[in-house]
Amino acid sequence: MLNNINVDNAFKPKNTSNASLSVFYNNDMHGDLKRLSKLKTAKDTFDKQNATVPTLTLFGGDTFLGVDKKRNSFLVQFLNKFKLDATALGNHEFSAKSKGLAEQIEKAKFKSVCTNIEVDSKNELAKRIADKKLVKSATFMKGGHKFGVIGAAPVDSYIGKNEPNENPTKVFDIDKTIKAINEEAKELEKQGVNKIILCSHLGYGENGDLKVARETEGVDIIIGGHSHTTIDGVNKENKDGVNKLNLVKSKRNEPVFITQAGALNKYAGFLNVEFDEKGILKEDKIQNKLVNLDCFEETKSVNKLMERYLGKNEVLATVKGSYKPQGSFAERIAPNPIHEHFGKAMLEKYKDKGVQVALFGAPTLRGGIEDKITTYDVKYSMLPFDSEIGIVDVTEKELVKLLNANWKDYHPKHIPDICRASGMSFSASTQAKLNADGEEIFVDDIKLDDNTSIDALNPSDRKIRIAVDKYTLQTKLPEKLADFKEDATEQEILIDYLKNKKEISAETENKFVFKK
Repeated sequence: MLNNINVDNAFKPKNTSNASLSVFYNNDMHGDLKRLSKLKTAKDTFDKQNATVPTLTLFGGDTFLGVDKKRNSFLVQFLNKFKLDATALGNHEFSAKSKGLAEQIEKAKFKSVCTNIEVDSKNELAKRIADKKLVKSATFMKGGHKFGVIGAAPVDSYIGKNEPNENPTKVFDIDKTIKAINEEAKELEKQGVNKIILCSHLGYGENGDLKVARETEGVDIIIGGHSHTTIDGVNKENKDGVNKLNLVKSKRNEPVFITQAGALNKYAGFLNVEFDEKGILKEDKIQNKLVNLDCFEETKSVNKLMERYLGKNEVLATVKGSYKPQGSFAERIAPNPIHEHFGKAMLEKYKDKGVQVALFGAPTLRGGIEDKITTYDVKYSMLPFDSEIGIVDVTEKELVKLLNANWKDYHPKHIPDICRASGMSFSASTQAKLNADGEEIFVDDIKLDDNTSIDALNPSDRKIRIAVDKYTLQTKLPEKLADFKEDATEQEILIDYLKNKKEISAETENKFVFKK
């Protein structure tokens, strides 16, 4: 299952009075560079297979990741050459805030589609609305038929929250989102467009794409994202693994097909469909196949383009063993070797300045490690956000407050900005204990590497010098931001550490315990 596709297996609809369409789809690329040249080969295979059939290339969002302008500029140029037609806006499109996104898509030849955001006239994205790079929907004429593409951004992310004083982008809740999708579908139908695809970054599930499919009118296909769900085939019920329910009935009792291709360019989707004369999807004509991108050769021209934009990819260190995350949200909680080595790198950087503890946001460290680690791995996979790192003195009370702030809002379906630490061990739980002031404390068993223990329910005013990333400090302990002394960036610290080590282990010491 999920293997390569036979390039000779062309889609050949028998009823020429119907509208046929083949869609190449992807989602949650997260700016992945390792398989980008294989993605291009898969797309070339798809184009060859469907040379005589109308096609669209659609993404379900989170194509970009991080704030690196070079990488994002390269991705736009790649997607232009890739001939992407349209993409949803994911939360990671907003990693560099609305202004950064506006700059990213200024030179795009594809459409960013989104119905469920509100953009102030002073917001930088207003410029992209004006030049029609950012639209509620786009219409494509293919094979003598009009196809409409609508977009939806995630309703459960940080969009706008990371730009409080900059005329932020505002995202609708799920009910208002469904209303906006319905309104845009009706507008398309007024224009004679009755074959409509939603590029969604709402996530698969009963509070996401399944809910949208059942409560909308006019939407025929949903190309999803955000939940990193892998959906293969056509399924009227949940079966096993990747064979998830993805064919349901709309509010009009018409079929709606949902699909998603996991994350990080592990797979891409080949979808073939037919619509009848009324624009209704023909259930028995849907063909949906995910292809494993590792089955494809690399496109060398993509690698050359990458090097031209981003410079040479140098080896920093070799790795004993391997860590291969599957891209699940739960992995962000579990300690891993990337967390461990980055924490050690921070401590090593500041060992001569009296730093006892290193703290950083675990979800900002991504990817896996095996064989070797390169500059591309660090910059574009492991540390794409490149936060500023600095030193600040805190009391035991303030340290407990910072740690606790990361865990008190924990929910199994929504993983917050979990804080990871080096130079100490601690536990976190979903069950709180009350301190003397009646405050809920979710952390305990705090012990520094010098064997000093901290009572989380009764911490002292003793000072501890910590190294911490600026984002964690400003979101979890903002009152200390004035004392923050910025010194380096995440990438600089880890690159220096790896160059000095030359070889690291993929094993994890695991000084953290999560108690559900």
